[in-house]
Amino acid sequence: MNPESLPTSALPPIYGPMGFGQILDRTFKLVRAHWRLYARVALLPAFALALMLVLLLGGMLLAFGPQMRGVQTPPNLLSIVLLAVGVVLVEIGLLLAAALYMPAMHYAAIQTNRGAIRTALQAYEVARQRFGRFLWLMVLLMLYMMVPLLAIVCALGIAAAGFHLFAGGDAQSMSLLLMPLFGIIYIGFLAYSVWIALCFSLCFAVCVDEQIPASAALKRSVQLTRGAKGRIFVTLLVIYAILYAVTYVALILLMLVGGGLGLLAVFALHVEQGTPAFFALIGLAGLLYIGIIAVISMVNYIGMIAAIAILYDDQKLRLNAAAGGEVSPA
Repeated sequence: MNPESLPTSALPPIYGPMGFGQILDRTFKLVRAHWRLYARVALLPAFALALMLVLLLGGMLLAFGPQMRGVQTPPNLLSIVLLAVGVVLVEIGLLLAAALYMPAMHYAAIQTNRGAIRTALQAYEVARQRFGRFLWLMVLLMLYMMVPLLAIVCALGIAAAGFHLFAGGDAQSMSLLLMPLFGIIYIGFLAYSVWIALCFSLCFAVCVDEQIPASAALKRSVQLTRGAKGRIFVTLLVIYAILYAVTYVALILLMLVGGGLGLLAVFALHVEQGTPAFFALIGLAGLLYIGIIAVISMVNYIGMIAAIAILYDDQKLRLNAAAGGEVSPA
C-alpha cells in the first residue's frame, strides 16, 4: 500500500520538530483520516450556533415584524427587552457549549495525532469530567481579552467628560480630538488581541493533555509558545486562509444555487410579496443560510484545532530537544 494513502494513525510518529510544510501536510492528512470523528465532535458547536441564529432571527421578527410588513407602529418595547435578554442567555449558552466542545475537540485531535483512535463520546466524557476547569479557562481567556478593552473605554469616557466639563469643548472639537486617538487605540487593541491569542493558543491542548488547572495551563501555553509565535501565527494564518477560500467559494455556489431555486419557486407558484407563502420562502431561505453557516463554522473549527494539536506536540518536542532531553515520539 502506498504510504501516502495510509490513515494518520499508521503514519510514522513525530520524533522531532517539524517544518512549516510538514505541519501543513500533517494537518491535511490528520483531518482527511479522521474527519468523521471530528465532524461528530463538532456537531455540538454547529448546532449551538444554528440555534443561536434561529433564536435571534425569531426574536427580531417578533420585535420588528410589524415594521417589516410596512405597519406604521412603534416597536414593541417588551419584545425588544425580551430580545436583549434572549441575546444574553444565548451568549451564556454558547459559552457553556464552547467549554464542552473546545476540550473535546482538542482531546480528539491530540489523541489521533499520536495514533490513538478515540470516539466522540470519549472526547466529550473527558470534557464533562473537568467541565468546571474548562469553563474557568474560557472565562479567563475572555477576561484577558475584554478587561483591557473595558479599561480603555472607561478611560476615553472619563477623558471626554473631563474635556467637556473643564475645557468647555463642544462635540465637534471633541470628535476631532478623539477620532485619531480612537484609530491608534483600535490598532493597538488588535495587536494586543493577536499577541494574547498567540500566547494562549495552546492553553486548551495543555489543559486537556497535561491535566493541569486553568491558570497553570495559561502559563504553560506562554512557555510553549515562547520564541515560536511567528511560526504559529503564519501556520494558523495559512490554514485559515485555505479554509476561508474553500468555504467562501462553497458558500457563494450554494447561495447561487439556492437563490436560483428560490426564484424558480416564486415564479412557478406565483408567490406575491407580503403573502404567507412569501414569508414562508423567506424563512426557509433563512434556515438554509443558517445551516450553511453552521457547517462552515464546523469545518473551520476542525481545521484550526487539528493544526493546534499538531503544533502543541511539535512545540513539546522542540522544548525537550532544546533542553537536551530524550526525544520520544508524539
